[in-house]
Amino acid sequence: VIDGVLYGLSPKLVAFALDAATGSELWRYDPKVAGAAQRGLMYWPKRKTIFFTAANELIALNATDGTVVSAFGQDGRLDLRPAGAARSYLAVTVPGVVYEDNLIFGFSTTEDEHALPGSIRSYSAADGTLQWQFDAIPKIGDPGAETWAEGSLDRAGGANAWTGMALDEARGILFAPTGSATPDFYGGD
Repeated sequence: VIDGVLYGLSPKLVAFALDAATGSELWRYDPKVAGAAQRGLMYWPKRKTIFFTAANELIALNATDGTVVSAFGQDGRLDLRPAGAARSYLAVTVPGVVYEDNLIFGFSTTEDEHALPGSIRSYSAADGTLQWQFDAIPKIGDPGAETWAEGSLDRAGGANAWTGMALDEARGILFAPTGSATPDFYGGD
């Protein structure tokens, strides 16, 4: 509830705003995405913007009237899949973290040999441009890569932050739990 308005998502990811005192509907927005799940939404106070994810897309809405923020991403939507991962499974099912002018996300992926390598990424809340990325699985040449068995980084995935993260806003520190590297049901590789 912000300034007397209750913002929420239906089970079919229809975003809505209600007058918190009367329950009367102020607006609704249907992203027309089937089969996706989400556990909440985010609010950016600087430009009064509501953000939520639907599968692999981040959607930006004007909190006042529920219209799409066309300057964000591509007509209010941003594909969160990393470059070259168009066919790999990625979904964001928990709200990200809003910190200053940044939207910070982890993601869900599979737990098999097709899993995307885990990363935490921060996007500009103003236009959706990528601000920074932390790779939980190092790329060859990155710090920590030397601790992996030869050839294992070529096929490693997972180690992703699929659940909620915690922010120490005063110190600017993000705490992000991660899963295991994949495939995580067989340790021989």
